[in-house]
Amino acid sequence: MITTRGQADGWPARPTGRRSIEWTAFERWAFRAAFAVLAVLLLLGVTGHYNSRSGGYLVLQQWFDRPLLLWTLAIPALFVAVLNVPWWMWLRILLTTAVTLLAAGTMVLWLFLATSTVVKGTQEAPGRTDRKIVQEETGWALDSTTAYYVDEGTGLTTRRWLVLAQGPHDPYDRAVRWSGPDRIQVDTDTGTVTIDLAADGRPSRELHLDG
Repeated sequence: MITTRGQADGWPARPTGRRSIEWTAFERWAFRAAFAVLAVLLLLGVTGHYNSRSGGYLVLQQWFDRPLLLWTLAIPALFVAVLNVPWWMWLRILLTTAVTLLAAGTMVLWLFLATSTVVKGTQEAPGRTDRKIVQEETGWALDSTTAYYVDEGTGLTTRRWLVLAQGPHDPYDRAVRWSGPDRIQVDTDTGTVTIDLAADGRPSRELHLDG
């Protein structure tokens, strides 16, 4: 609806408001659904990132600490949200173009940022089946990194603690082994380092080596 204001001097009335845009029931429902999807994806991303720290729950880290994947899943919801908000048509076109460019950029990011993680080996603690050392390698060729973790617990309650992070410039294959159910030994350039584990698997120290 256009509102007008009369002129006392006889000039024609001129518009003072803007034409309102009706928000249909379908558009309202689609926007709310898209917003709910975006909120859930954000919550999952925060949960995964929080559990990626040392001592976090392994299953939450593996499932949800995937920012590139979650962002990719969020793009269709962004499209739906942009197309179903009662904005002016030129603004819809502008925002849709921006989301399209983001989608194209995301495909490029998959080519350069997507990495693979491979489990290279595991060692169960002596006399225990709920505690083990896990060796993982992440990345490709010369840029790969190696990490040694202690997985404490079983099933959904498994927690992962970092013991050794080996950077791509470290030329040595480090020996990480059990010397008891609560003790790990790591060979370094300066000798053997002993790491004790608490009852919940927390190591007494973390080692970071990069050559």
